[in-house]
Amino acid sequence: LAENGFESKEDFIEYMEFDYRRNLACIDYYKTLIPTEDIENYYNENISYGEINTKHILVKTSDDVSEKDALAKANEILAKLNEGKNFDEVANEYADSVVSEEVDFDSFTASTLAKEYVEASKNLEKDTYTKEAVKTSFGYHIIYCINKADKPSLEEATNDIVEILSANLEAEEIIN
Repeated sequence: LAENGFESKEDFIEYMEFDYRRNLACIDYYKTLIPTEDIENYYNENISYGEINTKHILVKTSDDVSEKDALAKANEILAKLNEGKNFDEVANEYADSVVSEEVDFDSFTASTLAKEYVEASKNLEKDTYTKEAVKTSFGYHIIYCINKADKPSLEEATNDIVEILSANLEAEEIIN
């Protein structure tokens, strides 16, 4: 904390509380500048689902692992899952040759993920996994859906939408 200019944990917490209140005040201000219609249009055009919690097993492709070999290993993993083996057990079994991690996203954060991963995840029901390996630029994923939330209401999504639209307003001000 000291390296970042804070004298104590309490000083840091006070700063975080102030920063949070300042961000809320900015959002409230931007709400006066952004027409309600723009917020509703953004919601209707861009918010199509709620939070999706997934985990996946990724068989990476690389100079050492061809696409053919990666797909073969992904299919081998799928076969074990289809036999009834637990997802986490299979992930642990292959831990030395795959990447296994949890990934949480929603309509606001999905743009940071591979499009194919997001689309496959949206189509899964809770406690199910992809029946085919999902190819992305990273390799082949077997995705398991831990949980899915319903699409947030416009009211729940408004502050996030205002943050996005206000960034556009700030960019326009800089350009002009």
